[in-house]
Amino acid sequence: VAIESNTIIKNANRSEAGGGYTGGAALEMAYGQTSSALTIDGATFDNNKNTSSNGGAIWAWHTNATIKGGTFSNNIASNGANAEGGFLCVIGGSSLSIEGGSFDSNSSSGQGGAISLLRATNTAVTKGSITGGEFTNNVSARPIAGYYYGGGAVYNDYDCELEIYNAIITENTESSHG
Repeated sequence: VAIESNTIIKNANRSEAGGGYTGGAALEMAYGQTSSALTIDGATFDNNKNTSSNGGAIWAWHTNATIKGGTFSNNIASNGANAEGGFLCVIGGSSLSIEGGSFDSNSSSGQGGAISLLRATNTAVTKGSITGGEFTNNVSARPIAGYYYGGGAVYNDYDCELEIYNAIITENTESSHG
């Protein structure tokens, strides 16, 4: 999937009846399938909300994801307990490469106000790199005691690999500890 210079706004994804879940209000990639590719180049994702699971705008499983600039703001992942990645959640042997962009005012009810890299049982390591870009005013809030906390801007789960170069990360909040 390639998304270039598009504007993707106000998509919503809600819990399914019967206890199922879906990810990413705007886009869900390859759950339980072999790897796929996603390229975002200069797009705008604004005000997307997933109230079911991970990834306010995008949920990517076994996906090679590349982001080259763009604006990613006001996206929300919130299911009341543990939705990860306000804008984007990558999981299960995915790779993520970010080259610039603005990530502002995204939020999650779990880890990673803007972005969350998660591990999954019996999958390859999820890897990421961020070069440049600005992460501001993102919020993560994990309301359940006894769970892992963190990542007002970016959360990197155990057994995941993340490198960050020349990014501006400022005024983000992890609010589960008060």
